[in-house]
Amino acid sequence: MNLRILFPALALVLLSSACGKKEPELRTYTEVIQVPTRRAAEPTTAAQASMMQAPASPDVQWEIPEGWRNGENRSPRLATLVIDGDESGAFCSISIFGGGGSVEANVQRWAGQIGLKQDAEIALIDLESSIGDMTLVDFVEASGLAELPGSMLAAIAPLEAGRTLFLKMTGPTELLATQREAFVGLCASVNP
Repeated sequence: MNLRILFPALALVLLSSACGKKEPELRTYTEVIQVPTRRAAEPTTAAQASMMQAPASPDVQWEIPEGWRNGENRSPRLATLVIDGDESGAFCSISIFGGGGSVEANVQRWAGQIGLKQDAEIALIDLESSIGDMTLVDFVEASGLAELPGSMLAAIAPLEAGRTLFLKMTGPTELLATQREAFVGLCASVNP
């Protein structure tokens, strides 16, 4: 056997095995697909709309104000309500979150979302509902809002097990001013 050929061939075999070829790595991926929720049947009259209750959560139900209807819902909302005939994009969301922070922390965050200055005066109103105490936050009458394009009405209510119920309506200031009474009625109608 020719050693001049054997040694280089042996060295090549040893080097190639020492390079540490790895076994192919099996990778798995999980694709998350959000299944669209089925839209509730639309009421045919304003009376039916006001009597409709949202079955979205076993924890709470509410009565949809007259002139409002279910809109396209987005997770994690329990419901999205819109005003019949309104094309401004105004909507009211109803959500439950674990924790949720203090009323003051939420007011600060919401004020920032609509562009209010930190020194703006904001009305906080205690409201009783059948689920207990609720705080209504009225940004519509807030000082410094006149130059902003939109506003907000919101309500916060603590629930059992450290969860918090949020109702939040956003839209043009003038529209929200006309819908304040309906929003307060929606908040008062929330029940377990």
